[in-house]
Amino acid sequence: KEKPVLFVKNAVVNTLLSFSTGYITQLPIWLHYLLALLGLIHLVLLVYLRKWYIILLILASVGTVVLYYPPIPAYIFGNYLILTLSIYCIIHELNLKGRLSFFQKNGKSKTP
Repeated sequence: KEKPVLFVKNAVVNTLLSFSTGYITQLPIWLHYLLALLGLIHLVLLVYLRKWYIILLILASVGTVVLYYPPIPAYIFGNYLILTLSIYCIIHELNLKGRLSFFQKNGKSKTP
């Protein structure tokens, strides 16, 4: 009640952290903001590719935690499987759209 702006800031940063590795307790604070930035990039890519179901899965798995607590790995352990799925979907979709050239050489795909 005393600091509503701090509450909102922490909720946003914690939510973005849940789209990356989460809050690792041994890291300095500036690395947490870097991980939150990576989470924002991940979220933007999911929105760009219209992967709404993955966004909803991630938010559903961390929604009750991130408002009040930092998303440490013990709280969001189940989220890592969803994050792995989402990273695969991002790479697969961008590869299909021809945006990732490291999977292709001379216009031919290296994948079977």
